[in-house]
Amino acid sequence: MGTLNRGADYTTADYIWNGLFLNLYFLVKYLPSPVGDVLRGVLFKLFTGAGSGLLVREGVTLWYPHKVRLGARVSLNEGVFLSAYGGLEIGDDVLIGQRVSIVTSDHRMADTSKTIRSQGVVGAAVVIESDVWVGAHAVIVAGVRIGRGSVIGAGAVVTKDVAPFDIVAGVPAKVIGKRVALERTNEGGSSG
Repeated sequence: MGTLNRGADYTTADYIWNGLFLNLYFLVKYLPSPVGDVLRGVLFKLFTGAGSGLLVREGVTLWYPHKVRLGARVSLNEGVFLSAYGGLEIGDDVLIGQRVSIVTSDHRMADTSKTIRSQGVVGAAVVIESDVWVGAHAVIVAGVRIGRGSVIGAGAVVTKDVAPFDIVAGVPAKVIGKRVALERTNEGGSSG
């Protein structure tokens, strides 16, 4: 984890890019579907390089778009909060439910002789691999990797990495199951 509140980590161009995004996005953030979805998607693609098939619903908040990579067919539902201070990568075919928060930074607090506010911020990337479903109101904190094909239960607080195909839930999130491939059967007769 490296600090991101130094000049070398956050350039003038980054400030300008963020400012431009926020001012344009303000105009479309709460526009209703379907027109709002299209306009929000266009801005996200322009500022994050998102893949095709992106869906951005009303009220989604994005901070630090220059540190975000979104794959194809990502769905960001109403009220999602993405703070990409430490970096955020989301793979293909990811479903993110309503009011999910993904935060990629923390306050430093180790030095008790100083206020927490004066110690600065440290960032750590969040990576969400492809084919993940994040349930409504879940929280994913800095430095976490969510494995391919996993499911994050509604309201879960994810503080540790999640293995591929795990199903996690709770506060803090714990493994409650595993997604498994079901053998397809021919229910209508022979396959001949």
